[in-house]
Amino acid sequence: MTFEEAYAFTRTTSNSAAYEEEALYGLWVALINLPPHAVVVEVGVEHGRSTSLILQAAKDKAFTVHLIEPRPSVAFLAMAQVLGCGFSLHAMPTSSNPLLPGQIDLLHIDGDHSADGIGVDCAYLLNRVGPRGYACFHDY
Repeated sequence: MTFEEAYAFTRTTSNSAAYEEEALYGLWVALINLPPHAVVVEVGVEHGRSTSLILQAAKDKAFTVHLIEPRPSVAFLAMAQVLGCGFSLHAMPTSSNPLLPGQIDLLHIDGDHSADGIGVDCAYLLNRVGPRGYACFHDY
């Protein structure tokens, strides 16, 4: 699958103010460079614009996907159902989540945009990114 093919669906989710095409392309490049069966964790789903790309890549490459979102929107849940890719939805804060994987191949942090929120996510997750892994951030 190409970025253009994946983005054709992604542009229908939320709007470009949530995540511009150029930034999504950067995330896509990181995703397609992951090996099959990689572990991807995204903090902050909201309406699912970046998540739609993650799930499309995951379906192609059999990724294990963990999504952290305390209040998933109806729009996100509907979008995820259309894509038909499995994932684990964690509706609890990062700091109190014992179910997150020990090693992460791609971490995407786009949740609580406060300095304290980013600090918590980084403290609990950055050390889990493998030596050839990626840590991606949006809106920081």
